[in-house]
Amino acid sequence: MNEQRTQAYVNLIEQLLTCANGEELNNILQANQELIDPQFLQVMENYATGLEQQGNNNDAALLRNMAQQLGQYLNPQGGTIEEYQAFLSEVLQAEYESNDPAVVYPILQRRQHLLDNTFAQLLQQFAKYLFSEGKAEEVAGIAGVIEYLCIHIQQFPLGSRANNLEIAITGYYIVLEVLTRDTFPYEWARLQNNLGNAYLDRIRGERADNLELTITAYNLSLEVLTRDAFPYEWAMTQNNLGTAYNHRILGERTNNLELAIAAYNLSLEVLTRDAFPYEWAVTQNNLGTAYNDRILGERTDNLELAIAAYNLSLEVRTCDAFPYEWAMTQNNLGTAYNDRILGERGLNLELAIAAYNLSLEVYTRDSFPENWAKLQDNLGNAYRKRIRGEKADNLELAIVAYNLSLEVLTRDAFPYEWAGTQNNLGSAYLDRIKEKKADNLELAIVAFNLSLEVYTREAFPEDWARSQNNLGNAYCDRIRGERADNLELAIVAYNLSLEVLTREAFPEYWARTHNNLGTAYCDRIRGERADNLELAIVAYNLSLEVLTREAFPEYWARTQNNLGAAYLYRIRRERGDNLELAIVAYNLSLEVYTREAFPEYWARSQNNLGNAYLYRILGEKADNLELAIVAYNLSLEVYTREAFPEYWARSQNNLGEAYRNRILEERADNLELAITAFNLSLEVYTREAFPDKWAMTQNNLGAAYGNRIRGERADNLELAIASYNLSLEVYTPTGFPVECLLTGRNLGHTANLKEDWKTAIKGYNLAIEAVENTRLQALNPQRQQEILSDAMDVYHGIVQSYLNLNQKDRALEYVERSKTRYLVQLLTERDIYPKGNIPQLLLPN
Repeated sequence: MNEQRTQAYVNLIEQLLTCANGEELNNILQANQELIDPQFLQVMENYATGLEQQGNNNDAALLRNMAQQLGQYLNPQGGTIEEYQAFLSEVLQAEYESNDPAVVYPILQRRQHLLDNTFAQLLQQFAKYLFSEGKAEEVAGIAGVIEYLCIHIQQFPLGSRANNLEIAITGYYIVLEVLTRDTFPYEWARLQNNLGNAYLDRIRGERADNLELTITAYNLSLEVLTRDAFPYEWAMTQNNLGTAYNHRILGERTNNLELAIAAYNLSLEVLTRDAFPYEWAVTQNNLGTAYNDRILGERTDNLELAIAAYNLSLEVRTCDAFPYEWAMTQNNLGTAYNDRILGERGLNLELAIAAYNLSLEVYTRDSFPENWAKLQDNLGNAYRKRIRGEKADNLELAIVAYNLSLEVLTRDAFPYEWAGTQNNLGSAYLDRIKEKKADNLELAIVAFNLSLEVYTREAFPEDWARSQNNLGNAYCDRIRGERADNLELAIVAYNLSLEVLTREAFPEYWARTHNNLGTAYCDRIRGERADNLELAIVAYNLSLEVLTREAFPEYWARTQNNLGAAYLYRIRRERGDNLELAIVAYNLSLEVYTREAFPEYWARSQNNLGNAYLYRILGEKADNLELAIVAYNLSLEVYTREAFPEYWARSQNNLGEAYRNRILEERADNLELAITAFNLSLEVYTREAFPDKWAMTQNNLGAAYGNRIRGERADNLELAIASYNLSLEVYTPTGFPVECLLTGRNLGHTANLKEDWKTAIKGYNLAIEAVENTRLQALNPQRQQEILSDAMDVYHGIVQSYLNLNQKDRALEYVERSKTRYLVQLLTERDIYPKGNIPQLLLPN
C-alpha cells in the first residue's frame, strides 16, 4: 500500500466521520468508490483503534459499523451467514483433528476477511447450541477444541489483530461456562491465564481497564495453579503477572514496578536455568525491563541489574537458536546502555548503538516492520545523545532514524508509538546544529504538539507530562515570536508537566523538570528580575535534592552549571558572595563534566566559569580577567565553529568582553582583540538566525569601538553609534526592557561625546521607555523607586541634550517626568486625593 493511497484512505475516513446524516455519507462513498477496497477496511480498523486509544469510543464504534457494512458491500457472497457457518465448521474440524497451527492457519489465512465480530457472535451461538445438546463428557471435549482454536486465532499473525483478540476473548468466556472452577479447576485456571494474555495484548477498549482485567485473570489462575501443585504453570503465570504489572497504568507506577519485580523473581525460583533454560531466559529479559524502568532504589544500581539480566538472557537466547528473541533482548540491552550511569558515557552510548544494530540484523523492515521501526526510534535516541563523532552528524543520523521509524509507525496504525517518535524527533530538532536554528525550533514545536494530540493527559498522563516538559524546552530556546511570550509559554508547559510528574510518583522527572523551570525563570523577561532569579535558585535547589551526585551524576552536574548561572546574575544579597557561589557551582559541575567524558558540557561549563571570573569582585581584577580568558579559550578548543557554531559564537562574544575589560597587556591591543572576537561572533550570530544574540553582540561591539584607541576617534565613535543603533532595532523597550535600557544609555552617552544631541536623545528616550515599562511590571513601590533611581543618569542625559539644543520645554518635560511618575503613585497610595481625582498636572504623560 503506497503512502499516497494510505493518505487518501485517511482523508476519506475523516470526511465520513464529519457526516451529518446518512444521505451525505452515501454521497461521499459514491464519489470515492475507487477507494473502497479491502485495504481501506483495514485502515478503517486501524483508525478506529487509534480513536479508542484516545478515548473516542463513539467514533470508533461508528467507524467499525461502517466498515462492517462496507465489507458486506465488497463481498456480497463471501459475507453471507452460510459462508461464516461453513468457515466455522471447517476450522473447528481442523482444530479437532489436528490441534496444529500448521493445519489451522492456512484455513484462517484463506478466510481471514471473515475473522470479525460476526464470526465471534456465530462462535458464541454455535458453542452454546453444542453445549446444550451434548453430553457432559462431550461438552468438555468440545470446549477444549474451542479453547485451542481461540489460542490459535489469538496468535494468528494475519488479518486484523484487534478482531483476532476479540474473537479469542469471546471464545474464552464461552468455554469458561463449561470448564468451571468446581468441575475442571486446572482447565479453568489455564483458561484464566489465556484470558489474561488476551487482555494484556487487547487493542480495543481502554488500555488501563484491559490491564486490570489481565491482572484479575492471572490472580484467579494462581488461586488454583499453586506452586506446590503446579510449579511450572505457577511460575509461568507469575512471569505473565509481572509483565502486566510492568505495563499497568492504574495505581502508583512505583508500586507496580515493585510488584512486577517480585513476580519475576518468584517465577525464577522455579524456572531455573538448568530445568527450564528457555523460560528462565524469557523471565530474565522481562526482569531486566522492570529494573530498567524501576523508580525505587538507586537508578545506577537498577540499570546495572537490568544489564546483568539482559546478558544472562542472551546466554540462552542466542542468535542461532532464537534469532527473534535474541534481537528483542539486544534491543532491550541497547536501551539499558543508553540510560546507563556507571562507566564512561561515551562508551555506553556506543554499546547501545552496537546492540541496536545487532538487533536490526534480524528485525528487518520486510520481515518485522513494526519491530524494525521501533528499533529505528531507539537508534535515533542513541545517536541524539551520542558523544563520539561529530555532534552535528549524530543529530542528523537521529533525525533520519526517527523519520524512517515514522514511515511504519503511522498515526493511524500505531498512534501511541507515532506520538513517542514525534516527541523524540522534536528533541532532535531542538538540539540540531545544521540548518537554521529558528527553523529547527519551529519543527521541534510542531513535533511536540503533534505528539500531544495523542498523548492526552487523560489517556497517557506520564507521556503527556514529558512532552509538555519538552515543549517547554523548545519555547525556552525559541527565536521566532516575542521572547517574553515564549518564556511564559515555557513556564506554563513546565508547570503543567509538574502536575503529573510529582516528586512522590516520578522523582527523577520531577527534578529534571524543576531544573528546566529554573532555566526559564533565569531567562524570564516579565515580572521582577530579582524575583525571577530567586525562583530559579529555588527550582535548581529542589532539583538537586533528588538529582544527587551519587545517583544522577550527569544531571547533578548540569543542574550545578545552571545554578551557577542563577548566582551569576543574582540581584539580591551581596554581589561578591553571589559570584563566589557561581564559581563554586561551576567548579562542582566540572568535577563530573570532564573533557574526556563530556567534552561538550565541559566546554559549556568552562565558558560559564569564564563569565563568573569576568564579573568577579573578590581577588585582583586583573587576575580574574586572565582566568576568564583562559576559561573561554579552553571552551573554544571544543566549541569549534564547525562542530558547535552557535556555542562557538557565544564563547567568542564572551572572550571579546574579557579582552575589552582586560587590564594586563597593552590596552590598544586588547581592544583590537575584542573587536575581532565580536566580529567573529557576528559571522554566526546573524540577525536572521539569532536576533537577540546578534543585538547583544552589536552592543558589545559598540562598547569596544567607543573605547578604541587605534584609528580616528571620530570614526570609532561613528562605528560605536552604528552598532548601538543596530542593537536597538531588536532590543525594544517592550521586548527587552533591561537590554534596551543598557544599550540606549550606551548610545546616548556615546553620541554625547560627539555632541550629536539628536542621536543622544534617541538613545536616552528609548532607555527611558524601557525604564518606565520595567517600573510598571514591578509590584513593590520600593523596587519601582529603585528602578527610577538607577536610571536617573538617562533622565539627566536627555535633559542635558535638550538644553544643548535650546529646547528648554522638552528638557523641563523630562525633569517633571522623572519626578512626577513616582509622585503620582505616592499620592495615590497615601490617599491624599480620592481615587480618580488626582489633579491633571500630576498625571503621568
